[in-house]
Amino acid sequence: FYEERARGGAALLFIGGCPVDEYACSMKEMIGLSDDRFIPGLKKIADAVHRHDTFVAAQLFHGGRYVRSGMIGRQPIAPSPIASAITREVPREMTLDNIQDTIANFAQAARRAKQAGFDAVEVLAGTGYLISEFFSPLTNQRTDEYGGSLDKRMRFGIEVAWAIREAVGSDYTV
Repeated sequence: FYEERARGGAALLFIGGCPVDEYACSMKEMIGLSDDRFIPGLKKIADAVHRHDTFVAAQLFHGGRYVRSGMIGRQPIAPSPIASAITREVPREMTLDNIQDTIANFAQAARRAKQAGFDAVEVLAGTGYLISEFFSPLTNQRTDEYGGSLDKRMRFGIEVAWAIREAVGSDYTV
């Protein structure tokens, strides 16, 4: 699929919605970045695209409260236990340990993309998914250091960005 697009002359292809951990996935068909065992398959994609002088980027994804419990076999996680209008499920509020683990998972997913030969990563921080759930006072009703004021609601996304930068280095496109 991606090689055909590269053969057709695309300059840059984004592999969209790559789950960063076991809580992130919202569909079985998503190309994962949640484990090192995916690196060989990801490398095949990168190599196929590069054969046609096309760049490839991976979109780092976490569905947050939009993830269906049936997809992951457990209750999804989010900043606050506010039901998703899409799934009608109430997620489990993330603990501080969950938050730190998820930040690390974003960073490790970026490292895997780089190791597999991807030219860049994009952080999906909009459209109602996990990072944007932290940004919004409608979906983030926390009272700790990750909720309340705009600065505190922005903290998770900023920490994700810094962790990714540390994992991939200053010369890699994020």
